[in-house]
Amino acid sequence: MAKTGKRLVLTVLIASLTLALASCARTTTPATEDSVYSPALTESVAATAALATKSTPSTEASPVPKLEAPAEKSPTPEPLVIDGFVKVTDIDSSIVIDLRYATTENFTGQKVYPTDTCVLRLATAEKLAAANAEVARLGYRIKVWDAYRPVSVQKIFWSIYPDSRYVANPSTGGSVHNRGCAVDVTLMDLNGDELVMPSAFDDFSNKASPSNPSMSAEARADLDVLRKAMIGAGFNASTSEWWHFSDSNWRQFPVAEVDLSLF
Repeated sequence: MAKTGKRLVLTVLIASLTLALASCARTTTPATEDSVYSPALTESVAATAALATKSTPSTEASPVPKLEAPAEKSPTPEPLVIDGFVKVTDIDSSIVIDLRYATTENFTGQKVYPTDTCVLRLATAEKLAAANAEVARLGYRIKVWDAYRPVSVQKIFWSIYPDSRYVANPSTGGSVHNRGCAVDVTLMDLNGDELVMPSAFDDFSNKASPSNPSMSAEARADLDVLRKAMIGAGFNASTSEWWHFSDSNWRQFPVAEVDLSLF
């Protein structure tokens, strides 16, 4: 009986040892990546996914703002051009017009223009506007004393003052004024006052010469501003009359008789 009991105890011990070894083997065997389950890890992944979903901007297209078409500007009216002539103020309305020969305030002492309409060749008027824009930067404006002059008036001038230094002989080609390519001008300030110049208009003496050595410093400075603007715009200056300027291209245009009433 003693031997049998010892065998039974030994058998039980062996069985218990075997079970214990098997349990240890299951505990120490590494698990594969697919088989691992961790509640904490699962919660972290879920929170990250929720945060990503919340912060990702919507993929829906934002509404495109509607662009308004720019307002159309009123077109600048085209100046009336008749036989190549145009009113000076249709090209530049800031130029002051004071046609002396449409008044009695001139060397003839009489009104010799039928109207005070001031016209020039289109190209000449555009050059005059360019000169006016130049002096405007200094706070000045151009005043026009004479522009296009009818041939009939030129004949009156010659009959009164037949001196080719100051009046062109109508029988030998006349004046550049008769072509609509010359102007007699001065400068005005912002108050409407004429600037100081070497002499008065229609002063047929040496005082009117741009090279007059006795002119004042103020007159010289003012005349220099006028001459620089006019010559820069494409005019030639007179050597005897500081106020007279001819379009450098005047030879391209013939003497003309213009019906000023059409303007």
